[in-house]
Amino acid sequence: MKLKTWQKTFLSMLCIVGAGCILFNLAFILAYLVHITCGMVMSSLGQRLGNARALYFSWHYVYLFFILLLSWAVFRTRLSDLGKAAFSTMPLIVILTEVGIQFYRWPVLVWAIGASIVGAVLLYLYKTKRSWMYYFAVIYVVAVEVLLTLSGTEI
Repeated sequence: MKLKTWQKTFLSMLCIVGAGCILFNLAFILAYLVHITCGMVMSSLGQRLGNARALYFSWHYVYLFFILLLSWAVFRTRLSDLGKAAFSTMPLIVILTEVGIQFYRWPVLVWAIGASIVGAVLLYLYKTKRSWMYYFAVIYVVAVEVLLTLSGTEI
């Protein structure tokens, strides 16, 4: 049985949403692991050097670097557009969530920076003539973030 174009499109959308849900949870597990690891390293160094406060470094920056490095590696593989679009949900949700965490005291700034990031991603996708799947992944992530924000969900 051969699938029609609309059926393939619908299945691709389902794959992106399903993989996105799994990757969102994986991203939060990775955030926890980075948080714990950074805490142990900073505590150990602080005890050895005698001044833990001077060594304080936000684990969020280490986490963002790790996610961006992982993303760079994945996007350089021969993965299909569907696989890359599905994976792209993770770095985008992480970046938008980190913006929300870092600037939560200034909601206007959160919305402005978030919109700028999404706009830059969409412009990049347009300029590089990417598949519709990447656009769908961006719209999906934005919808999830907006719903979480408007519902008052806290991390």
